[in-house]
Amino acid sequence: MTFTDSDWATSFDTKRSHGCYVIMFAGAVLAHRSKDHKSVLLSSAAAEYYEACEGYREIKYIRSILPVADFYGFELPPTPTYIDNQACIAMAKMPVF
Repeated sequence: MTFTDSDWATSFDTKRSHGCYVIMFAGAVLAHRSKDHKSVLLSSAAAEYYEACEGYREIKYIRSILPVADFYGFELPPTPTYIDNQACIAMAKMPVF
């Protein structure tokens, strides 16, 4: 499972957002990240969506190196991602994005 969060325009000097994600598997942390975004984002929904995409990119990499399907003969179930911003969730459900 993945938890993502972002704080919009926290830096007073650059007005950049700060985001983080934590990826867990079987109760243990596999990956985490906490850093400032590279660009200035115009809304909290955009900041949350950016961080959710970063977390998903890490999930894709981790799932590609797990040899579950090769050795054990079954596929991993989808990885749930938990986001706390309703606008970001609505953007993720839209087929346009």
